[in-house]
Amino acid sequence: MASSGDHSFENPPTNTPTGQPSLIVEIIPFPLPLDEFIVNSNPNTSSSSWNKVYEALGVTFSNSSGSLNAKVTSFWDTTFSSTENENKFGPSNGSATAVGGDENPSSAVFGMILPTSGALTTPLKFSEVREKFGINNSNANSSLISLLDAVDRAGALMITLDQDPKARNALWIVPKDAYKVIMNMVFTIANEEAIRGLESYIKASYGITISISARNCRFEFQQTSFFIPNLPKRPGLGTNPEFIRSSKYRMVVSFQVASFEVSIICTPDDMEFYFSDPPNALVTGNIIDRLNSAIVNGSGMSSNGFPDSSAANPFSKILKDVNLWYINIGREVIGHTAATPTQPSIPEYGSLYWSIKLFGKWEVGASSETILLGLSYDSRDQTFFGQLLFQADLPTDMVKRQHGFFWVTDDIPFSVREKLRTRGIPRSLNLLGLFSQSIKAPKGVPLELTQGYIAFRRGDNGSGTELSFGTNIKSQIAVEENEAAAPFGFSWDEIAAQVAIQDTGTTSTTDIVISTSINLRGGADIPPATLSVDVEYSTGGFWVLHGRLENLSLALLAKFFHKNNREMAKGLLGTLRLRYADVIYTFNSSGETAGEPSSFVITGALVLGGLELDLTYEFASALIDSSQSAAKIAQESGQLPSDRETLRPSGGESQWSFEADLGASTTGATLGTIIGSFSPNAISSLPTFVTNIDVAPAAGGKAPIKLKLASVGNTTAGSGVSPGSGLILIFVVSMLDTTFTYISLNQRGVTKRVLQVNADQIPIVSDIPLVKVLPPPFDELRYLWVDTPTPVGLSKDEINQINAELEKGKMAKLAYKETSKDSGASAGPVLQTGHHFMVLQGGKVILDHVFGKPNPDSPDPTNPGGSGNAQDPPPTKGAIDKQTPFLTIDGIQLQFKAPVLHIEISATIVLGPINFSVIGFDIGFNLENIKLNNLAALLSPGLISVGLHGLAVKVDKPPVTMSGVFIHEDINAGGVVAESYRGGIAFGFQAWQFMAVGEYRIVTQPQNYKSVFVYAKLDGPLITLAFATVSGVRVGFGYNSIVRSPTLLELPQFPFLNSSADKEAGNDPMKILTAMMGDGNNAPWVSAKEDSYWVAAVSR
Repeated sequence: MASSGDHSFENPPTNTPTGQPSLIVEIIPFPLPLDEFIVNSNPNTSSSSWNKVYEALGVTFSNSSGSLNAKVTSFWDTTFSSTENENKFGPSNGSATAVGGDENPSSAVFGMILPTSGALTTPLKFSEVREKFGINNSNANSSLISLLDAVDRAGALMITLDQDPKARNALWIVPKDAYKVIMNMVFTIANEEAIRGLESYIKASYGITISISARNCRFEFQQTSFFIPNLPKRPGLGTNPEFIRSSKYRMVVSFQVASFEVSIICTPDDMEFYFSDPPNALVTGNIIDRLNSAIVNGSGMSSNGFPDSSAANPFSKILKDVNLWYINIGREVIGHTAATPTQPSIPEYGSLYWSIKLFGKWEVGASSETILLGLSYDSRDQTFFGQLLFQADLPTDMVKRQHGFFWVTDDIPFSVREKLRTRGIPRSLNLLGLFSQSIKAPKGVPLELTQGYIAFRRGDNGSGTELSFGTNIKSQIAVEENEAAAPFGFSWDEIAAQVAIQDTGTTSTTDIVISTSINLRGGADIPPATLSVDVEYSTGGFWVLHGRLENLSLALLAKFFHKNNREMAKGLLGTLRLRYADVIYTFNSSGETAGEPSSFVITGALVLGGLELDLTYEFASALIDSSQSAAKIAQESGQLPSDRETLRPSGGESQWSFEADLGASTTGATLGTIIGSFSPNAISSLPTFVTNIDVAPAAGGKAPIKLKLASVGNTTAGSGVSPGSGLILIFVVSMLDTTFTYISLNQRGVTKRVLQVNADQIPIVSDIPLVKVLPPPFDELRYLWVDTPTPVGLSKDEINQINAELEKGKMAKLAYKETSKDSGASAGPVLQTGHHFMVLQGGKVILDHVFGKPNPDSPDPTNPGGSGNAQDPPPTKGAIDKQTPFLTIDGIQLQFKAPVLHIEISATIVLGPINFSVIGFDIGFNLENIKLNNLAALLSPGLISVGLHGLAVKVDKPPVTMSGVFIHEDINAGGVVAESYRGGIAFGFQAWQFMAVGEYRIVTQPQNYKSVFVYAKLDGPLITLAFATVSGVRVGFGYNSIVRSPTLLELPQFPFLNSSADKEAGNDPMKILTAMMGDGNNAPWVSAKEDSYWVAAVSR
């Protein structure tokens, strides 16, 4: 039976059919009122709109003397009025016709004006009344037909309208969902034959032998008629829509047996049998004994599992001061007969079952307050099921105004109300106070109960008891964080609690599970995720929380960092994603910090491109008990490896670690997709020789790929952070041919990123002029990308912090070039913003070439030809001392002109007494389709270019010395385009030294001309005169050439006056030529200039 009362703690019915309309009467077209349907007692309210609808159901409304009346012609011209409601149902909370519950305010109720004349003042035939309410053999089930036949065998039974003013003779108008009219009338019988027939029916159907008193036997009939708009046929309701008229019925037979009130509820599909205490009667005596004597013993019902008063019975263990609510007896519906054109489907019934509902005082737990329980017991599962009752659960008088109200199931017995009048009932209770005062809940968990559900049964082995309790609790209390405790990333806004107590007779255990679902939110740019949480406690143990999240942004875990670090963590974790995350928390169980979160472990699958990393975030606070740590629980459950070293705080300081290692990924990724997981905007700033590097998991699902998040800066004890500290994110991929390191540093709200790639070894280049084979000219080549909000770059302090963390993890440190001016400094920038190629020799950086410094409109360093790109920086030089079997390399310079990396070396080849020095020995590596981890691919045809701009030769075989140099160079600088051929020769024998240098230049821009100059000198004893000795001669001439005039201070260095300009060069033509033409640091003495000529001759 569907009940509209407030109580819902009965066991969910099994195979109980829902009532369906039993009869489709007709389809009626009639005008649909356009104004709102409001029924009330206001005399100014027009009833015409209602009449348009309800006249078809035989109901007519009228206003009279401040009341609203309804006359029903189809039920003996009976009149119902709003003035009768208060006497019949008690005072209302609103208008006189108000109905409580969900149907208010659109519904209305009207009490019957007891007739003083007419058909209802005399007895009516039972058959006529039931037909009037739509009950006949064509729509009744077999059990109801048997009941009707038993009480009215000859069809002559007479019944009389119950004239009691409190009898539920009333009319309800319910326009919600359909235009309903509910008619309810109560009749009495005094026919002994009918009473005996009813007793026989109960004996035959339920196996219960009873004796019924005729004076208290009543029949209550209810019919619900309603119109439903036929919307599928007429979607747009016009003035004459079609309405389907239907009706259904309910009949209640009530009588008294011994001290009990018995009710049989009949509907088209079901029959239910109820025993209860009479209304408004204070019954005394032990309820268990009364039930056994009146119903079970000798009645033919099974008493298996029925409550008794013995000490061993579970019933007596849970409840004291028991009061009956009602007993329900019924049969299982096991099927339906097939419907025919003339006969509807009829239910078929199986075995008999019974259930009991009781009120009692709960004496389990530590609470000293009155705890009122409403319980049901079902013979089918032999389990008590019910709820705690609070003040808000007590039914109000307005409940009685609902048409579905049945006093047996929807009202509290009179005896219980009387006890509550003196005893009282709490507004709320403490959840853990019901079970134990010694259990301390996790901090912030709401415990104030305003509802609760309970189940109680025997143990599975027939001995002992099992009690289960459940509730939902909401809270708006903000919880202040304890600096010494583990960070707690959510609040207990609403919980569902389950408590299980098992009592074997000798031992008792309590298990508590508190569940909640929490929406984690990280801001407008971070999608939310739902965390499902269970926190559990068992007797003698401690609280453990287990949680699960699916498909979430890693930045949401920022809530699980110390409050000073949350914004920094959110910025560093950025757009990284977790496929799932599992959370374990532990809470202290005793002492002053009982309930405080002491440790947690979060594990999950971190998605990076096509890779998945196993993430572990462990936090162990200073409050932790090592035997109760989250890490230990995770190891025992297999969530963490058993051999993993866990955190052990000491000295009152919390510890945490945030790391991820490559798990069982089946697909690979590229560095580009991985970097894009950290920062999608970074991909466009990086060259393809970095982003296209492949990363694949090693065999067995494990590879040396690691992610780590850690604190940097000074820390304070107990907190792990300080206001000036920061966070660093490190991601390292160590492969056979390269190491890739991504670093993101956040301090004081500023994030700086560094990418370092240890490149593959430069391949051995063959077919090189002079040397044939050129081995790698240095030990190591590295690429770095430094990204900072301003061009300042990274300071030495910041690099030292980064390298300290890398060293802890035994990872390659960040490279940078030490200079004498910054070796003692700490704050100045040592790594500029932009892209770097670094050359390392002997573990030290000897050259740092910075290129592609980003411009606002073109951040791509691999496309310098694009508009807005910065001009290619000049080559970067570095000193080196490297010996090979044929070469001595003493200098190197590097320049990146996209997509070619140029390496120019200065080297000497020694062949006996002859030394060859290469000049402008440039090797170009085209990196356009190359990856830095596979530079061996450069050996493919066309990817390496070799240029040799000149050669110097020197023979030192005293007394003869000889040297020479020749250089060819293409010049394109400062608006001048030219091709230069220059060189020189030197010869020495004993005391005489001869040297000559010169240049032939073809200038094409800005003018087109040719230039030549020659400079020569001869030193030694040349001519001896009486007054002098000529020991040196300087001569020279120039065509389309000019000699710069020296300043007063430059006279000592002027090569035509003094040899001091070349005293460092000796007789080396290369050095003399460099001194004459300038070397970038000093201005040239001789330059090409059209239409200029010079001749010089000097002796000394």
